[in-house]
Amino acid sequence: MAGTLVRKSLINAIAGVAVTVAGFASSILVARLLGVEGSGVVGFAVWAITMSVMVADLGIPGSLTRFLPELRARSTLDADGLSAALLRPYVLVSACVAGGFFAYAAWLAVAHPAGDAWQIGPGSFRSSPLFWLLCGLACLSQSLASFVNSYLRGVQDFAALARLALLSAGVQIVATGVGVVTFGAGGAIASSVIGSAVVMVAIVRLPRAGSAVSPALRDRVRRYALESWVSHLVTAFLWSRMEVIFLERSFGSHAVGLFTVSLTLSNLATQGPLLLTGALLSHLSEHSGADHAERRQNLYPASVRLLALIVFPLCLGTAGIMPLLLPLLFGPAFDSAITAATILVGSASLVTIATIAYSYLFAMERTRFILGSGLVGAILSIVAGLTVVPAAGLLGAAGSRAVIQTLVSATIVCYAWRALGCVLPAADLARMFLAALLCAVAARMVATVSSGVPGLVLAIVMGALVYAAALRVLKPLPTADLHRMREALRSLPVPLRSAALASLRVIAPA
Repeated sequence: MAGTLVRKSLINAIAGVAVTVAGFASSILVARLLGVEGSGVVGFAVWAITMSVMVADLGIPGSLTRFLPELRARSTLDADGLSAALLRPYVLVSACVAGGFFAYAAWLAVAHPAGDAWQIGPGSFRSSPLFWLLCGLACLSQSLASFVNSYLRGVQDFAALARLALLSAGVQIVATGVGVVTFGAGGAIASSVIGSAVVMVAIVRLPRAGSAVSPALRDRVRRYALESWVSHLVTAFLWSRMEVIFLERSFGSHAVGLFTVSLTLSNLATQGPLLLTGALLSHLSEHSGADHAERRQNLYPASVRLLALIVFPLCLGTAGIMPLLLPLLFGPAFDSAITAATILVGSASLVTIATIAYSYLFAMERTRFILGSGLVGAILSIVAGLTVVPAAGLLGAAGSRAVIQTLVSATIVCYAWRALGCVLPAADLARMFLAALLCAVAARMVATVSSGVPGLVLAIVMGALVYAAALRVLKPLPTADLHRMREALRSLPVPLRSAALASLRVIAPA
């Protein structure tokens, strides 16, 4: 079971890596070509688009990922019928939410008919009809693309998901470069529309008809969708870029630009490992019956260890090289973001571990606790935004985000243990964290006495060597996990397989 999951996750990771690379490359282009202020404008747009997509979500994409694997595993005829039944209201609601942006843009165009009102600049983007028009288009295209991606995950067609992601990533990078050079911030926002449109058009190939959804299934889906939707909306205040509202209000686009860059590096460090869990929800849903409870509980510590093995050194190692990495990527104008980025990336090493527990709770339809914990986190985030952020600025935003997210994540992990019997392998995680901490210290020592690309490369190599040596001594991976990893890695293409197996032998000799 675990080997199958890892193989699915590796294929899914290809899709996610493409999306991550496209987003990161686009962020660098925006930062380099538009500077801190321009990055702040684009960062505000990203926040507005993300929140609007969540509002239009209705819990439907998550329901596809949750229920389609279960239906297909039981060989029922409801899978296509469920997809078709959910598609119609989803398209309607997405169009209505996007229509709100379009209506606001039309009102601004009438209220401010002057030509310069269409310019998207640090001091004028809020009153620009073009800014809100592009946000509406991005909301619509990303919402429909989300449905396509969730359907493909639900039917576990990760190969098609990867193909679409690779195509979308290539288009977005090219569109960002051309758009920013030609149209500035407006071109950067438009590139997100173009990139997601590549995936969105695949919606015409999804099922339009199927067997009628049974009343019992309809009730389960409706409850799950509603609870997960509200949970996502509430937790959006905790996990999205909500801090940009308070930073923009108190300190303007410059602070938003610095915070956006900090989050970009934090997301880069965690996104790769998180992609390995992309297939986990659908895999758990496929085995959601009571007769699979023991197998799910056995899978939990293995999944957590696999994620920690990668995310701990990436997060803490990235924090160690931050003084060299951030200026090299985004330019010296963003040096003020180094401390904030270090805080966010470092704390993400612990927060990311809770994603496994989240997947288990969603698979077992324990959405109410997620809603409750998210509500508490959202209230704390708002309080921090009204108090800490205005007083401490960028560092206040980064610090409060790190503390609140860590507390909520710890609560989720504890609930998964008490309610579902998902025991956290604390001793193994502690050894991995120690190894990653030694990696970060070694990398920071090199980064302190060196500079430029050679210094960065040397710091990364030193950190990797120290991490491998620490793992070899501390031995945090059980024999069963190593066996599963070797079996899964043998399904990779030959060049990747050889490198991956060689790396595994270094940290854990057979």
